[in-house]
Amino acid sequence: MSDGSQGNTTEGTELKTVSMAAEPSTGTPGTPSGLDSGPMDGVREPRNKLEEIKMYITPIIARYGHLVRLVRPWREFVQFSKPTKEGEVQKRITGNIQYFQANYAICMLLILSLGILTTPSCLVLMLVLAGVWFVFLGKNEDPNWKPKINGMELSKTQRTFGLLAITMLLVLIFAGGLIMSVLGISAGLTILHAAFNSGTQFEALDEAEQALDQI
Repeated sequence: MSDGSQGNTTEGTELKTVSMAAEPSTGTPGTPSGLDSGPMDGVREPRNKLEEIKMYITPIIARYGHLVRLVRPWREFVQFSKPTKEGEVQKRITGNIQYFQANYAICMLLILSLGILTTPSCLVLMLVLAGVWFVFLGKNEDPNWKPKINGMELSKTQRTFGLLAITMLLVLIFAGGLIMSVLGISAGLTILHAAFNSGTQFEALDEAEQALDQI
């Protein structure tokens, strides 16, 4: 009887061991047992539209934020004097346009913004386009949204470039005159400003470059 009990106990232990070894893992395939599956790259999904917009803007700022350093001090921008030497006007225009290029770009954007605000049709167009792009950027991230043209499914990039082309076409049709006017006014003011700005800053840079060339 003792031998029989010992044999049954050994059999039960072996069966229990085999059962535990064959027990399927409840973890996600490819991940260690006991760890929940989820994003492993540390990127948190946006919880609302504000965070989604921030997610789009942050890489743009990181990529183009260095352009802010190109803006020259506005105190230098408003220093004026009458050119007195022969050929000084051409030198000032060339040097100041290169030196103050970021400042001129900001001034052009301000003139364009003022033109849009004072032109109701352009203002309505900009508001409508801003709303369309806001909705589109959210919809474009939906994996279930698969628009087709003639049976061909459009990718995210194709949809983005398609809407961009439509936007540019609408802007040219309804705001083309305003844009051309802004470009003309900006060009005239830029040349006038560059001719009468004292230019001491870029002249100092030229002298420094010449000194370095002589070394």
